[in-house]
Parts: sequence; C-alpha cells; structure tokens
Amino acid sequence: MSQQTNSPSWKAAEHQAAERLITIAFEEDFGQRGDVTSLMFIDPTRIGRVRIAARKPGRVAGVPIIPLVLQKIDPALNCTLEVADGDELHSGQSIAVLEGAVQKILMAERTILNFMTHLSGVATLTSSYVSKVYGTNAQILDTRKTLPGYRFLEKYAVRCGGGCNHRMGLYDAVMLKDNHLASMTHKAPAELISSVREKYADISIIIEIDRLDQMPAVLSWKPDVILLDNMSNEEMKEAVQIRDQQNADVLLEASGGINLQTVAAIAKTGVDRISVGELTHSAPALDLGFDWIER
Repeated sequence: MSQQTNSPSWKAAEHQAAERLITIAFEEDFGQRGDVTSLMFIDPTRIGRVRIAARKPGRVAGVPIIPLVLQKIDPALNCTLEVADGDELHSGQSIAVLEGAVQKILMAERTILNFMTHLSGVATLTSSYVSKVYGTNAQILDTRKTLPGYRFLEKYAVRCGGGCNHRMGLYDAVMLKDNHLASMTHKAPAELISSVREKYADISIIIEIDRLDQMPAVLSWKPDVILLDNMSNEEMKEAVQIRDQQNADVLLEASGGINLQTVAAIAKTGVDRISVGELTHSAPALDLGFDWIER
C-alpha cells in the first residue's frame, strides 16, 4: 500500500488546464497524419495490458490526466488507477493499469508520461522541501515561475507534495517589489494599500524589502505579508523580532536563493513562509515508465 500524505482536490481549473494541454500535445505529436508507426505496424485488433510504474521513489501527481488522455485517444480503452495524487511511491510501484488496443495505448504513451513525469517531479521536489522544514511553523510556497499553460497543474502538483500555493497570477494578490516602489505614483503607500483593500477586499498585499531598516515603515502600512528578499539568517531572525514587537499579525516570507541545503536553517529563523522558485522551474522529472503485462 502507498503512504498518502497529501490529497489535494482536482478541481475544474486543473481539469480545464489539462484538457487544453492534452489538445496541444496531440497536435504536436499527431500532426495531420497521426502516429504513422503504430498505424502502419500494429494490428488494430490486437489487445494488450500495460502497467504505468515508478522507476524511482517519489510523490505522484497528475493521475487524473491518465483517463483524460485515454478517453481522447479511444473511449474503449480501460484504465484502473492504483494510486491517488499525493501518494508516496516506492520503486516499481504500479500507478495504473491500461487495457485495450495496443495501437491506441502506444499512441497515448508519451503524452501520459510527459505529464506524469513532470508533475510528479514537482510533487517529489516539493515533498523534499516540506520534509526539511518539519517541526517548524514555516510553509513551503511556490512562485509564478511556471511553464506557460502549466500554472494550474504545476501549482496543483506543489499541493500534492505538501506545499502551498503563492498567488496564482497578477490578478489575485498585490506584490510590491523594488521596481514597483521605485516607480510608484505620488500617493503614499499606506493610502494606496487602503484603496486596494476598499476595491479588492479578498486580495492579500505583499511588500518586498531587502534591508532591515525598511521594516518599521512597511509594517506601519499594515500589509498582509512582508517578503524578506535575500536576507541572511541573522537578518531574518531580527526581522521576526521587529515584526513581533510592532505588528505580530503580519506574516514574514523568506525568498531568494533558497535550496534544500539552506531551507531548514531558514525555517528556524521564525519566518512564516518560504517561497521557492525551484519547485516549478527546475524540478527534475520523476522516472516513470510503461511495463507491458501482455500484448
């Protein structure tokens, strides 16, 4: 049995993103002729069974995509799912068993694996980060550093690995970074933040700083989160102390140059959130494959 540590909800947004990307994947793979190799060399009446299996341990993500791909290839293909998203995989573990026309299964193979290896890789890397901060109050968050078109799926995979999502896009949070602050209108930041809260009551406000002397002023603006950009651990500890004294309701987020070797020490500084771009932009694929049972 697999160990399930996190089972996020596959919602309409993920389903719709998967449908769009599957369509694009088929256009790329099949062109106007289809799978010429399978169509010319494989008897269309030949039936087979194949197991999608893990070649290495990891965390699985993207399981609902398997039946979506098969349905588009051939509704007659059968699929038995043997794990759920968020499950921990051991080497050799079966993820799903597919049965039907060998020709059609071969046509679906690469599309399924492209989705599953990438998303499971994101979930696996996220799980590694989450395990490093176990026992602290820090959450591991993703960023907007995602592949175009894959944002909903990659952020879903982060949740499968036990991580949390940062803002989905530019539309659902305010993040004032150094470039924004340097180019801002003549109005005072506190006044602008008040205007945002009046117009968009559900939007969180995040302000980035890179120096401790910026903390008192920014805390007085009452943002939801202060992002500590590329600060040392000692600076982050001091930032936590300043926050606790002046406005304990504001969350502190560490960001910039974080990796698996440094994340545990960062979590122990007392920050509430740690955002890691690597989760989505550099996650190695998890090795999965098709193992034929009979054909």
